[in-house]
Amino acid sequence: MQSTTTFLKYAIAGLIVSVIGVAIVWLLANAISPDLYAKPPGQDMARLTFGTAIFVTLVDGTVGALIGWLLFWRNKPRSWWYVIVAIVLVLEAINAFHGTTTTETALWLNVMHLAAGLPLAYAVGQTLRRG
Repeated sequence: MQSTTTFLKYAIAGLIVSVIGVAIVWLLANAISPDLYAKPPGQDMARLTFGTAIFVTLVDGTVGALIGWLLFWRNKPRSWWYVIVAIVLVLEAINAFHGTTTTETALWLNVMHLAAGLPLAYAVGQTLRRG
């Protein structure tokens, strides 16, 4: 088991890589397919801006890191972590197809979700015990 200091370093590194990944994907998506309209839960359809993508990545990534930290002392934390990550990514994939105007936008959102989730999932997972 790693220390909480090591966990924090890995979580911050994972979050930084996630933000960079989302920034790159957003720039590609905006250049190729400028129709990036999505409907956040409880809101009207709105354009997905660069700032919104980065802000959501930071907030959701911080929440994800906090969940990983809470799992730090559980039994088999790495297994639980990857189960939670898989469930969140599947739910976000479904949500992307239901809350967008085009399939192309939904696919770009899913690529952004992967760019945001996988680096953080890997970084946090490396600090958790296998069981």
